[in-house]
Amino acid sequence: MSHCDIAIEDGRDPLGRDIPLDHTLATAVLGVPMRFESNSQTVIDIAAEAFSEPAGTTKPWRRRPLNVRVVVYHGDDGALTPVRVWSPDPTRLVLHGSDRVAFTDPLRRTAIAYVSCALVSRRTVFRQAVLEQLTFGLVDHYDRFPVHAAAIAQGGAAVLLYGPSGAGKSTVAYAAHLAGLTVVSDDVVWLQLRPRPTVWGPPGHSRRISLMPDARERFPTLMAVEPTTLPNGKRKLSIPIEGAASLRVEHAVVCLISRSSDRTLLSRERPEQIAEALSRPIEPGFDRFPARVAACARALAGAGGWRLAISDDVSTAVPHLVAMLDAAQRMS
Repeated sequence: MSHCDIAIEDGRDPLGRDIPLDHTLATAVLGVPMRFESNSQTVIDIAAEAFSEPAGTTKPWRRRPLNVRVVVYHGDDGALTPVRVWSPDPTRLVLHGSDRVAFTDPLRRTAIAYVSCALVSRRTVFRQAVLEQLTFGLVDHYDRFPVHAAAIAQGGAAVLLYGPSGAGKSTVAYAAHLAGLTVVSDDVVWLQLRPRPTVWGPPGHSRRISLMPDARERFPTLMAVEPTTLPNGKRKLSIPIEGAASLRVEHAVVCLISRSSDRTLLSRERPEQIAEALSRPIEPGFDRFPARVAACARALAGAGGWRLAISDDVSTAVPHLVAMLDAAQRMS
């Protein structure tokens, strides 16, 4: 049995209705005010590591904060069962496993989780598989639409690298990182439509580039990095990106990326081509808000975008990223 700092008397209120959640954190996630509550200070510490924003970076919010409540209990997890994640309707999200039961209720602006001490002690798994799932499950409903794209930024503008899994988004992002460009995200950004289109990257302490283990053959800088097992069970190289605040840009251009066998080529794409690509069937995990897809595709298509075919030498993509960023800055 794992030890943890929870305020609960064993055998008291087994349904967890009256457990005092005295440990709290008020912060903002993607610019949306959040309040975390728990009977465990460890949970609040993990939330602070993942989501705390520097003072003065959060703008006033007229609505009351969204609320994430985490109740931690003692207990022997025994044999862990696979975790099921599903949506019983277009708004709510449910997580269920032997060491967790959790759900989001965006219409009530609340998420709640019952998790074991053992799960909380696995800090990275708890943060990614529970805390982030619940938090983004709420925030996504408040004008923050998740887009499956990497993002490279410079001077108030960003290039969104859009393509299916395996297209090379993370690999190009790491090449950009080595070249000194700002990597906002290697996998997901969020689009805010009102009052003007704005792209948000994940909170600073959650920003990482995840690469397949064979990336060490391509990048000598990764030779000493050992793969870690992610909450989804995949083994990847995980490289942290420095920065404390969520990055936000108000001018972003989309670049459709694909693999090329010989050389890296960059070409222009018309707005309708970008919008069509963004409106195609979306991969699982990014398909919870089909009604918003068309509006977001139009907003991101803007005045058009780019298409980048990447060769095996991904470093050759970096000059093209710089050219796209320069063009985006001139248009902003």
